[in-house]
Amino acid sequence: MKRKKKEKVPVKSVRLVVHTYERLEKLKVELIQQRGKPQVSFDNAINQLLDEHYGLISAKNSKTTGC
Repeated sequence: MKRKKKEKVPVKSVRLVVHTYERLEKLKVELIQQRGKPQVSFDNAINQLLDEHYGLISAKNSKTTGC
């Protein structure tokens, strides 16, 4: 039985300031506690932040436009 080939996903490296990395690491620990799963990556933590950010922006826009 042959194994399926995994899709190649482009990976880009990002350089963070140590303080930013430490803050992101704290958020990652909070997400692990909230979800109850230790399989939380930095990618998950960043996506959570972006979702919250864009959710807040869309909520503010809907309040100001009256939608």
